[in-house]
Parts: sequence; structure tokens; C-alpha cells
Amino acid sequence: MAADPVEEVRLLHLLASLPLFHPMRPHALVQISVLRLNRFQTSREEDDLNSAINFLAEALLLPSRPSNPHRINPVLTFFTLTVLLDRRFDLTHSDSDIKHVIVYSRHLLGYPLEHSGVNRNAVVLLLFYALRHEVRAGSGPEQHKNVEEMLHLYQHLHSLGDPEYLHVRIPLLIDLAGAHLVTSDEGGQSTHEGAIVHHLREASKTSRHEDFPLLRAQLAQILVHRTRLLVENNLEEAIHLFEQCVSFPTPQISENLCNTFRWRIVRCSFITFLFSSKPEFLEKSISTCRILLEKYTAGSTNWIEAIDMLASMLRRRSKYYGHPEDLEEAESCMRKRFSLAPVSEEKNRLTTDRVNPPDDQTTGYFMTTRDRYIQHECDQCQRLFDLHQTFLQTGEVQCLEDGIRMAREAVARLSRTSGGALWVIYMALLAHGLRLRYGLFERTEDLEESMSIYQAVATVEENGDRGRFLAARFWAAAAHGHPSASLAYEKVQSILENFLATRPTLQARHVCLALELELGHTSASDYASHWAEAGQIERAVETLERGRSFLWSELRGFRTSVDRLSAMNEVLASKFVAVSQCLEEITTSSPGLRDARTALHIHGVQLPDPEQTGPADKFSSSLEERKALSVHREAIISQIRALPSFEHFMKSVPFEILRVAASHGPVIFTNRTFFGPCGVFIILRDAPPSFIPTPAMSCDRGLELMNELLDTRRTHGLDSKQYDRTLRSVLEQLYTHIGQPVIAKLQELGIPEGSRVWWCPTSVFCSLPLHAMGPIPTTGKAKRYFSDVYISSYTPTLSSLIESQARAKEATRSPSLLVIGQPDASLPSVRAEIKAVQETVVPLGCATTALISAEATTPAVQAGLREHNFVHFACHGTLEPERPFEAAFRLYEDDRLTLLDIARERLPHAEFAFLSACHTAEPADLRTPDEALHLAAAMQHCGFRSVVGTMWEMADLDGRDLAAHFYGYMFTEERRDVPFGERSARALQHAVRKLRLKRGMTLERWVNFVHYGA
Repeated sequence: MAADPVEEVRLLHLLASLPLFHPMRPHALVQISVLRLNRFQTSREEDDLNSAINFLAEALLLPSRPSNPHRINPVLTFFTLTVLLDRRFDLTHSDSDIKHVIVYSRHLLGYPLEHSGVNRNAVVLLLFYALRHEVRAGSGPEQHKNVEEMLHLYQHLHSLGDPEYLHVRIPLLIDLAGAHLVTSDEGGQSTHEGAIVHHLREASKTSRHEDFPLLRAQLAQILVHRTRLLVENNLEEAIHLFEQCVSFPTPQISENLCNTFRWRIVRCSFITFLFSSKPEFLEKSISTCRILLEKYTAGSTNWIEAIDMLASMLRRRSKYYGHPEDLEEAESCMRKRFSLAPVSEEKNRLTTDRVNPPDDQTTGYFMTTRDRYIQHECDQCQRLFDLHQTFLQTGEVQCLEDGIRMAREAVARLSRTSGGALWVIYMALLAHGLRLRYGLFERTEDLEESMSIYQAVATVEENGDRGRFLAARFWAAAAHGHPSASLAYEKVQSILENFLATRPTLQARHVCLALELELGHTSASDYASHWAEAGQIERAVETLERGRSFLWSELRGFRTSVDRLSAMNEVLASKFVAVSQCLEEITTSSPGLRDARTALHIHGVQLPDPEQTGPADKFSSSLEERKALSVHREAIISQIRALPSFEHFMKSVPFEILRVAASHGPVIFTNRTFFGPCGVFIILRDAPPSFIPTPAMSCDRGLELMNELLDTRRTHGLDSKQYDRTLRSVLEQLYTHIGQPVIAKLQELGIPEGSRVWWCPTSVFCSLPLHAMGPIPTTGKAKRYFSDVYISSYTPTLSSLIESQARAKEATRSPSLLVIGQPDASLPSVRAEIKAVQETVVPLGCATTALISAEATTPAVQAGLREHNFVHFACHGTLEPERPFEAAFRLYEDDRLTLLDIARERLPHAEFAFLSACHTAEPADLRTPDEALHLAAAMQHCGFRSVVGTMWEMADLDGRDLAAHFYGYMFTEERRDVPFGERSARALQHAVRKLRLKRGMTLERWVNFVHYGA
């Protein structure tokens, strides 16, 4: 009905003439209300809408008889009144109106509306939107009920499949999700959240393009919320959804909203990295942060937040992956940040070392003050841990029982997928409590349940590699002596190997090992002890070989010989070599990657174009390339293993092959373990291996001896009387507990004095001079040490020794010696040393090239190494604590030939290296001694069959005499038919004996020199 002033005046006069309860009055009121509503459509005056509402309300309050011919439709009128109240709420935002709309709509839905002229679905929509407004404006627990009612209303419309309402289904679902997020901000988990997530997931598969971003954004935010409340961990799905929102922009999604989604990607990715240790999520976080920097104006608040976050994550990546370029970029970010946005000194207590670390920013995104639930669970964990500690300190059994009960309740309360890290902690605490109770009462059921729980935690994928690794280590420690011990240790080994495989470079892998392993200890040592106790010595040796020197072993694997394979399948062999070479170039961060890429391209293996990768993303591209290449390499290895007689290609080396390392003399493992007896394994070529327990040389005692040496050296210096006394004491204890039983066993095995033996130390023994144990009791006046009885050499692994021995058999070139010298004020004897070397070897027929002072640059030395099979360094050796790949020979004008530079070299004709420099056989990182990361091992890896190095600082004045005695023995005519490796070991023994006779010679000066390799 159109607005008609004349009709309105007539109806108002009629209304004024009708008594209050006249049968015509309700009908007239409705008619006037319609006219006022029509006038409101034009005037938009609130008074018109108010009067329309008042007239309808009065009409509904008047009695209505069924016999009245002018009777109004009360249901339709009531619905109209509800609609008008909703319209007035849109105009005035009156709380009273929206509450009446909700009440009236609910009342209407209680009527049978089929014959009233009112569409039930229209009422459902009216109530849904009213509840949405109420949720947005209100607070308190009743809003959870409102959202639940909205869900039921949505489900009603969804179930009907009415085409008339299909177009509003997605907007309704988006509003429902938004309302849920509003109530979820108040904390806690709603019972209807799972159903909302289900509907969002279903709708996201079929929604129209314009609905795509908002729908997925709402789903992603709810998934983040569920992760925050430990309902389930869906951050990876949330990240993917946020990425989709950014990838498919629509008019509904502004640039600001896209940037909000990008921030969600940054934070969710970083949290996922912290939970799972998967590097791809750290890379995603960093790359998205870079995009945000480009989107914001430099110096703006958002730009500052983005550059702070980027710098923090770069420092984090440097810490986890040993990537020095990240620290440089982080510092550059901070310089740029403060140059564009200076902060007052009072407000800026942050430095370039710590600006908004991601842990603080991102954890705050999840662990807000609203998440009291999570805080409660953390408090429960701490209380449970305290109960275990109280039991251990006081023996109060009730504390242990309470702890077990609390842990069971927590595990029941949290599911495996929802509990995340807390579920893992509760499970571990439950297993620990049961293990303690087993030790008290020896109830078998406690032990078995404990082991099964540890196993469960170690196999939960949601726990991430790091979490599963720690859980597996707990399991292995608790299972020592239990039938599941072998399975536990295997799990530790496999998880660690997989964990390392995600690190693209040597530095990253080393940092990973250093962070995950305890000081000087790997699980391989404990696993070997387990096999030794079981009497399976061969398995123990295999375990020690597999579980140590991960980094050198991998690099050696990249250089696996394919001569036999080439004879059978040349194409497959060349493809394997090309992929392995490219992997090695990535792992060692080699500048030769372009040539390796070319070789790969020939074999049809495609990698991303490096020209399209910016310098800031080199690490990310290396990570992606390594993943792709590793997949290719595994596929090639599978093809090779399918060939006849190649089924064991690139698999763990069995003992029957490992024992070949003892072809020229016994190999002796010294094993330090937390569980079972520490001891010594002796491997022979043609006899069963032996195990000698050394109970007095316990795990802790070995560590104490190493620390005594290091602490005295730092405090008093090498040439002090205090250090001399400490070294003598250490050597005596080593002889008593290791040397004496080893000599007795070697004599029992028929190994005559003067024979060669190889030491393969583990853990802290890598820093102890096992070759010089003693003195040995004797009837003569001269003191005898282990090196006087047997000729000692060292090897990082059995495989590296086997390889050195195999190359020694192939050596046919005449000796050609490269002498590298860097004399300065602190090394005044270097020139005399070089002269002594030349005067000794030249008359004996050895060609010599010298690179002295300015001639000794890194490129010149690298070129010289490729042209000569012998090398003698006489310069400074530098050690960078906890940065082993920066250990180096110091060359001209502080130029450095680093351990990593050496590791990149391939020197197939190299024979012998004499490293007359400090620290060349000293582990640079005591956290990873089993990795043998020192210059001597690097020289052996790149091709030198035998190496002489130093365990600590070297006295400059000893170089000349030692070198003269050494080379004089090495190149004498009568030893021409003896392999150089054999000669070099005996030559060092001879030279050290001569050095010991020198007037004023101290113990540490001659003990310092060691022989590595064949």
C-alpha cells in the first residue's frame, strides 16, 4: 500500500471514533501502521517507524474474535511487529529492540506457521541475525548458548536445501563462525565448536569465489583457537587456509585484511616450527615476513613490527641451523630499523641482540591472559613433577601415588591430537612415575605399562621430530635391560637421522646435533653398552659405527665409489654421482654448485633456477633443493639395490666389513655410557671382537678427567707446573683403568709389542691422550708409556680407516711435498722448521715446493694441495669454540684456510699431511666430540691417507726438531717398500722419542702429537 495522506487522515478519524474494543479497531490500527511504514520508507524519520510499531503493538493487544469479519491475522501481525523492531534496531541500536526481536522470533517459531502466511525460514533468518547482533554486543556465558542456537538455526536451513535460501547459506555460516570467535575470546571451549568446524570445512569445498577468502579465514581462525586451547593441533591446516585467502583476493578482502592474514601465517608458522622442528615452517614464516616488509611503508608502526620479527627469526634460524649470514642480515635489519624509527634511550632497552624475540611475540598470540585453561594445565604439570621430586628426596610413597593418579587423569582429559606438548609431558610423567614405582615394588605391570607409554609418545607424529627424539631417549634410558631396549634405541637412531636429514648444510646439522645431544654423549654409546651386556659384541661395534660421526659419514657417502656399478649400469652410476655431488655441494655450501646443476640437468633432474633466488633466500632455496635431491637420490639407490649383488648398496655397514679396518692391527673403541659398564672394544681382523669392562673409569670419571685438563690449561697455561701435574695424574689414571687392561688383553690375543693399534675414542675420550697413557711400571730407568709399547694412531670411524687403507694400496706416485709456512713474531722458528724439512727431504729424492709468507694465500694453497701428495703446514692453527667449521690454518695477512674449505676438496692422490700448527686434532665443540670436527679429520676426509696433528697448542721451538727427525725416518732408503701410512706412524713414534730426549722437554709438549689414518 503506497503512502496516501488522505487515506491516513480518514483512518485516523475512524480510529478516533471507534471505541477501544470495537471489532473494527485492530484492523484500522494495522492499516494505519502500514501507511506509516510506507511513509517511513520515504522519509526515514524515526517517528514514522515508532508509530508504525506502536499501532501494531496496540492491535495485537486488543481481543480478536473468530467470528469477526474484520479480524486481523495475529501471527502475521506479530511477525510484522518483530520485523519492524529489527528494522528500528538497525536505526537506533537499541538493546531493548534486539532482545524483543529474539524473544518474539522464538515465540513465533513455536507456532504452526504453515497456514499463517509467515514463512518459517524468514523467522529463522530473523532470529539468526538478531542473535548475531546480541553476541557481538553482549558478553557472558549466555552468549555461548546464543551461538549454539545460531548453529541449530543454520543447520535447520541447511537441512532443507531450499533453493530460495541457498544464496545466504555461506554468509550465514561466515556470521556463525564470527559469532563463535567472539564468544571464544572469552576463554574455554564450546561444545558446538566441532560442528561449526565441520560445516566450514564442507562449505569451503563448494563455496563461490567471492565467499572463498572470508569463509576460509573464519575456519582458519577457529582452528588456531582450537590449537590454543589444546583441543587439536590444526595449525598446518590454518596456515594453508590463510595462504589461500591471500592467494585469491576479492573485493571483500582489502589489502589490510590480506596483511592481517599474512601476520597469521608468520605467527602460526613459527609456532608450528617450535612444536615440530620442521624447518619449512620457519622458512615460511621468514618469507612471509619479507612480503610484509614490502607491503608497509618504511618506518611505519607495522613496518617496525615486521622488521623486528624478521630480525628475531633470522637470529633463531642462525641458532638452530648455524647460518652466519642470518646474523649479519639480522644486524642489518636492526640498523635500518633504528635509522628510520629511532627510539628514545629510556624506552629502548632492546639491543640488536634481542628485539621482540619470536618466542615472546608469537607465544603471546597463543598464550594470552584469556587462556587460563592452558595455564592451569602447566601448573598441573609442575605440581606433578614436584610430587616426583618429593618422592625421590623423601621416599614418601603417597607423593608417587598422587603423581601417578594425576597423570592418569590428565591423559584421560587430553587426547593425543588435542593435548599437543602437554599430552606428551603428562604421558612422560606417567611413564616416569610407573617406572619409579616398579623400582620400589617390582610390579611387572608397572614396568610394562611404563614401556608401552614411552613407546607411544616416541611414535606420535604430532609430537614433531624433536619431541619424538626426546621421548625416545627417555624410553631408551628407562628400557635399559628391558626387552624393548633395542626397539627404543633404534627409534632414537632413526629419528635423529631423519631429524638431521631436514638440515640442508653441515653447519645446520652440527648445530642440530649440538642442541639435541648431551655434553659429550650420544645414545649410540648406551646402545652399544646394551649389546655388550647381552654378549653381542659385533652388534655393539656396528652400533658405535652407525651412531657416531654423522657429518663425515654423510659426506663420505656422497663420494661412494661406483666403479663396480659403472661396469654393470653406467647410466645409473653417473646419475647417482651427479645427484650425490650436487647434494655435497649444497651440504658444504660450495661455490661449485652451478657445475653440479649442469650435470644434473644432463640426467633430467630439474632444480629451481638460482638466478631467480634472492640472496636473502639462499637458505630456503638450499632447503628445498636438498629435499628434492634427497628424494631423487633415494629413488636412484632403490634402483641400484634392485640390481644383482647390489642389495646392500648404501646400507649400514655390517661387522664383517667393518672388521677389515683391523687388517694392519687392532682397533680399540673406548666407550663411555650412562647405563651399563663403560668399557673397551677390541676389534681384530680374523678373530672375534673382545669387550673389556672398565667399571672404575665411569661415565662421570671420564668427564672429570677431561675437565681437569681443560680447566687447568685455561687457568694456568700449558707450560705451568700445575698443568704438568694434572696431565701426569690424568695419564696415570687412564693407564690404570684403560691402558693396563688393554695391554694385558692385547698380549693375551698375541699382539706383539711394537705393533700398530688404532684408537677410535667416543665422547670425552676424544679429548684425552690415550696414546700416552702411563707411565708403565718397568725395571729400567726410562719411563715407558703406551706409545712405547704399541704404535698408536687414531681414526674417527672404522669406515674412514678402511677407506684410507684402501687408497694407500692404490698410491703409486713419487712423493712431492708442499711446504706452507707463515713465520711471524709469535712463530720465530717457522723458517728454521721449513729449512730443516727441505734439507732433510730433498737429498732423499722428494721434490719440494714452498709457499712462504705472501705466497701462502688460500687460493695458492688449495691449488698446491691438488698438485702435491704430501703437505707440511707450519703456521698458526686457530680454533673457534662451538664453531668447528671455522677452525683454520692462518695464512698470509690473516687469510684462512678453514675446515670447511678443506672438506670441500677432493684430493684422490693425497698421501700424507703434517700439521705443525696448534689445535689441529682438537675437537672444536665439546658438545659433539663424536663428530671429530677438527682439521686433522678434514684432511683425512679430503683424501690424505695419514695425518699428523696436535691435541692442543704447540710449542714453536719443537717444530724444527720434530720435523727433521720425522722426515729423516720417513724417507730413508731402507723403508722405500713400506707403505707411507705405515712409515708415517712409525716415523712419528721415532721423532717423538727423539724429542723426549731433548733437554728441558715437558710432558705436554711430546704428548701433544698424534697420528690419524692409515
